[in-house]
Amino acid sequence: MYMFKFIKEWLKDYDEAMRELNKAGFFICHHSHGSLCHYVEDKLNTHINTDDDKLDTVSKNNRPS
Repeated sequence: MYMFKFIKEWLKDYDEAMRELNKAGFFICHHSHGSLCHYVEDKLNTHINTDDDKLDTVSKNNRPS
């Protein structure tokens, strides 16, 4: 029972640490071949996914007018 409490507390601490790193711009991905850490600078991502960045929809009406 002690081990489950220990693991549960460790996961809470890990989740809190990941949230703080995400707020700072660090994103960590774990996969079967290891881990990957990616840093996104706040100044560089202000123009991503804005209204000006989205593509115009393609018209489905392709008949000549």
